[in-house]
Amino acid sequence: RAVTSCLQRYSPAERPTAMVGLVYVEPPYPGATDAAKAEMGGVWFIEEEALVWRAPFPEAVQKRLVSFENPTGTVTNSDLELVATIAHHHVLEATGLPTAGESTHTFCDNTPTVAWQTKGSTTTTAVTADLLHHGALHQQKLGHVPRYEYLEGVRNVMADDAS
Repeated sequence: RAVTSCLQRYSPAERPTAMVGLVYVEPPYPGATDAAKAEMGGVWFIEEEALVWRAPFPEAVQKRLVSFENPTGTVTNSDLELVATIAHHHVLEATGLPTAGESTHTFCDNTPTVAWQTKGSTTTTAVTADLLHHGALHQQKLGHVPRYEYLEGVRNVMADDAS
């Protein structure tokens, strides 16, 4: 499992922390995400353009979503929102824009997701922890400093439209 790799210990000399990782600066890459049963989506604002993306969730995931019709489901809406914030950074990576040493700022209308991403941890399921671990490894690979912030759903219009 992916979780066992996070148990490795590093000394500061093996993996030093860059100064950019300690201080937040105004991000050149702000954006927003949203997710619903059928799909997830988001928008990155890059210079004076908007990069809008959308991706469907597999039918198998949709069938496992907790709902009034499926109270015994194993996937929550917050899980889908978390996946969207992680996919959001994969989309930015795919643009080829330089992200090393840069800040990103992602708005999301799901408070559990914002809390999980901000803390980098969860007290819920192993799936959520595995997703956060994946996101942390991706962040380490890209060398960017992400920030997450709650944006109420009625103001998260562009990401809503994408999802």
